[in-house]
Amino acid sequence: VHPIGTMARLAFALLRYTGVRRSDVVKLGRANERDGVLRFTITKGAERRGHPGGPKRLALPILPELRAIIDATACGHATYITTRFGKPFSVAGFGNKFREWCNEAGLPHCSAHGIRKYDATTAAENGATTHQLMAMFGWDSVKQAEVYTRKANQTKLAQSSMHLMTSAMESRKLG
Repeated sequence: VHPIGTMARLAFALLRYTGVRRSDVVKLGRANERDGVLRFTITKGAERRGHPGGPKRLALPILPELRAIIDATACGHATYITTRFGKPFSVAGFGNKFREWCNEAGLPHCSAHGIRKYDATTAAENGATTHQLMAMFGWDSVKQAEVYTRKANQTKLAQSSMHLMTSAMESRKLG
């Protein structure tokens, strides 16, 4: 529905291939790029200036899939994603527009945050560790990352061990 080269596809790709929150995706632009990496301060918790760690900075590699979509899209100068007037989106304005784009694509159940959750789940299922997830998604808490690794580990462990519920004798009788 939204081909490469459209603002809708770029918005989806930025969310999908960075795992950032909508409050951060609206800030990203060419000024954040250095040596194939997006570098920025995350919005959530930015008020932590007095915190020993200070505001949280992320450095996320630009995956080839994202690079291709950025390069194929007429992006804004200050930010990649812009309104039809060429201005950066507000966080709320982006949320509303992304909802509209999802509805146009026949995906009323999708949301920017849902893409972030999907990315975290996929990364965990593909073997990302708790600390890798923390680095990827900017989480300070092991607890948040473990929500995803626990679920992924449970699935893998169950798949590799369910056969232990039957005895060899039962298997021979059924076979």
